[in-house]
Amino acid sequence: MPVKVSVIIPVYNAENFLQHCIDSVTAQTLQEIEIIIVNDGCTDKSGLIMQQAASSDNRIVIIDSLNEGVSAARNKALSVAKGAYTGFMDADDWAEPSMFEKLHKAASLHDASVAVCNLCRNGNTYKTKVLSLKKETKDIAEDKETIITEMLDFKYDYSACNKIYRNDLIAKYHLRFEEKLKVWEDLLFNLHYMYHSQKIAVIADCLYNYRVNDNSVTAGYKDNLAVEYNRVFENYLAYLASRGENILATAFTKKMAGLCYYSFIPLIVANFRTKKLSFFSFVKTLQTELSQFNPAMFVFNKQELSGLQGFKKTLLTKRSFRLYAVMVGIKYFFQK
Repeated sequence: MPVKVSVIIPVYNAENFLQHCIDSVTAQTLQEIEIIIVNDGCTDKSGLIMQQAASSDNRIVIIDSLNEGVSAARNKALSVAKGAYTGFMDADDWAEPSMFEKLHKAASLHDASVAVCNLCRNGNTYKTKVLSLKKETKDIAEDKETIITEMLDFKYDYSACNKIYRNDLIAKYHLRFEEKLKVWEDLLFNLHYMYHSQKIAVIADCLYNYRVNDNSVTAGYKDNLAVEYNRVFENYLAYLASRGENILATAFTKKMAGLCYYSFIPLIVANFRTKKLSFFSFVKTLQTELSQFNPAMFVFNKQELSGLQGFKKTLLTKRSFRLYAVMVGIKYFFQK
């Protein structure tokens, strides 16, 4: 029986949640799936859990690996995936029973390159939808700028876990996750994939459940965000340049610069504030982080350089990072 969807699950020391994750996949209403679980060098009971699961469900394939990270684990699984489509899950999350059936049906019905659903964020006492999706199908082949902008604007979430992708496209263009990245590796994969996509099918239903876990890799990663941001920016910019997409590269650069100022610098500031630094340590640390950004992140047009925000942008343009950090520090340390 042909495999309709390959579900890839990288696992590193997830013994507390892995069984729930696996059970949610084996119980899918879509039966024609394979479940590829990558043991990414687990040292807890995760290996035993996945072996026991495989012994009772012949759709489960286990790949043993050294601890090389989520991207390397996914890439190993992609090299053996047999499904017409591929989906991804994190080991501490779970899927609604109809998730892959609904995604596969939407993708197949509309001959879509990618199908996406909403996802919910689950804490101990709450469950909230993450996205504001509506059911739709969009042709995206002739409007790459819009789909790239929508991805960067978080319309479909940066995650690879609420989507399924056509395996033939992944193979044709040799698409893989960037193993050097510690964060935003899903975003970069999606940017590459969307560039080659023809059509996207969107489901409004919340079918993927993200578990809020303070011990996860993403939650614990707080440093060197500028370096990670540069890697995403420079990788995709080079990808566009290699294809002669100069206009698209310009639009991408402008969008990334805006996100850097309005989203990622505030994220960096928020991360530093959680470390309870003194004012002077905060200023020095923020100054150092800002100095690591690619200079293209601080190029603004004349209209953007008016008012207080314009003055702060001018400081970044002139690489006056210490004064910028002082202004930000004053706001958060001394103003109520």
